[in-house]
Amino acid sequence: MKELSVYRVDVSDPANEPVRDQYLVFLHFEPVTRRGYSTEAEFHQAASWIAERLIRLDERVSPGIMSRSRFRANRVVLDVDSLKGGSYHLGADVTLWIELSPGWSRLQNRSLVQLQILSMRSEVRAQSLTNKSDAFLPL
Repeated sequence: MKELSVYRVDVSDPANEPVRDQYLVFLHFEPVTRRGYSTEAEFHQAASWIAERLIRLDERVSPGIMSRSRFRANRVVLDVDSLKGGSYHLGADVTLWIELSPGWSRLQNRSLVQLQILSMRSEVRAQSLTNKSDAFLPL
């Protein structure tokens, strides 16, 4: 049993049935890294940013999914060994688990998720290289 404090990000379309087109992503930020975050709101923003980038994979399959979806992040303590989805390491001591996604979702394909993670890392790297003061760097 491995209990961790994680961020649970529920993503759903409020116009749909509660379980239809629903996503559930868990993120763990290693306490030693902290990424300069000091408030719970900053961690919520980081968790939602990561989940949003992942779900963008489904925009081609379900056009408009991003504009229809609502993201809710909250901190929970759970046994991560109980999660069904395998873990993904984003780097910077951030780990995620995709616990739920629609059956048609591209997040069902582990290779596509890995490619999306590489894209996310590149996006963050490009932002940090340009030193945008207002840029949000979750990784």
